[in-house]
Order: sequence, then C-alpha cells, then structure tokens
Amino acid sequence: FNADKSLNIRADCNTALGSYTVDNGSLKIELGPMTLAACPPGSRSNDFVGYLSHAAVYFFKDGHLYIDLFADSGTLEFKPGG
Repeated sequence: FNADKSLNIRADCNTALGSYTVDNGSLKIELGPMTLAACPPGSRSNDFVGYLSHAAVYFFKDGHLYIDLFADSGTLEFKPGG
C-alpha cells in the first residue's frame, strides 16, 4: 500500500499492480496488470489475488493488518515482514 493510493502485490511467483481507496474503514482494491507466470503446484497466487478484489473493511490488531472480505467470506491477515 503506497501513499499515492497505488499498491504493489507479490503473489507467490507473480506480481501485480493496483490501486485502493479507503472510506471510513471500508477498503476497495482495484487490481491492474499482473504477470502470468506458471506458479508451482499448490500455489495460492490466483486465490490470493481474487480475495483482494473482494476486500470490504480493514483494521489493525497487534501490529498485523487484517482485511475482511465481503459477506463475511473470510479475513486475510498480514504480518510485518522482516
């Protein structure tokens, strides 16, 4: 998530660009171009990118970012890298 409302995504062996908007805690992610590398068996690259396009709200807890998906269909959890 970049300050200019763009985002850079690394999804296993693929990368994608996109943008986001935030309004009172609600989050909308619009995906742009994505590489189409063939990831190894078991990769969840396509699932992950698909989930991001269903973002509804976000919040932080204990230093982690959580993104809830529409219609209570799940929550993505992100922890700081290192």
